[in-house]
Amino acid sequence: MTLSSSSSPINPQTFKYMVVEKKRRKGKQEPFSPPATFKNLLDQSRRDLQSTPCWPDIKVMVSKLDRDKSCSTKILCLGLGSPMISDIARKQLILLQELQLHFGISDSNVSLYDPAFTPKDIEGLESMGFSVDMENKQGKHELHVPTLVFMPHCERFVIEGLLCRNWYPEKLRLLTLVGNDLEFYSVHCSTSELVATNPCVARIVPWLKVTKFPPSTASTDVFNCLAIQTIHIDDATTPTSEDESILTTGRGRKIARETVHPSDPAFWEIPQESSLPSIDVDN
Repeated sequence: MTLSSSSSPINPQTFKYMVVEKKRRKGKQEPFSPPATFKNLLDQSRRDLQSTPCWPDIKVMVSKLDRDKSCSTKILCLGLGSPMISDIARKQLILLQELQLHFGISDSNVSLYDPAFTPKDIEGLESMGFSVDMENKQGKHELHVPTLVFMPHCERFVIEGLLCRNWYPEKLRLLTLVGNDLEFYSVHCSTSELVATNPCVARIVPWLKVTKFPPSTASTDVFNCLAIQTIHIDDATTPTSEDESILTTGRGRKIARETVHPSDPAFWEIPQESSLPSIDVDN
């Protein structure tokens, strides 16, 4: 508005702004935003994941997994992260549910642990029928039945703890591992470092059968480097007389003759925990 020359001058000390509320149009409503509950967040992440190009490939890959070979009757999930805080954790939880459905594992046979769980995480997971472990065993969970251990992007020492606690042929046959492709460590770490810090990981890598998940185009942190791994120590062959320097593993890989063979008792001899380098872990 333009002031005319006849208008009285404005006194800056007495001038006040007037706030006029806009009248809301009849029938017009503010957009509804659902509360950020555990279920609502999980449902939104599920819709987002199912709209990505990688999801159909993941469903096909899971559908082709051999139920008879795994025979898993339980799921143990370690290191998921907080579903209330992390979209990645929610999408990995959705993958866990997909695996649970494929293998026909009941909700009561799914247990989870992560020190990052909040009270709302625990409440939400228990509302799904899952159980939440309260003890930090640093991966050292003993297996008693065929178990799918879901460890998305867990630290290497946690995987080592799981293997070390079950370092017997009859125990390792119970394990189906969903986590980082362990061969990644053998490629990106020096042999001496891996053997010194994670001897079980170092020894088991050649005897794994690996099925890698397709990477997510929506978020490279969700499924990158993730794989389903089963241990095939019974399929390991001995060196042939034609080439005594080479071994063929259960996954068809050629490895050096120096690799300890599972038929060798030395394969099952691992250093005592007290002799391994100590690792600081935040509880």
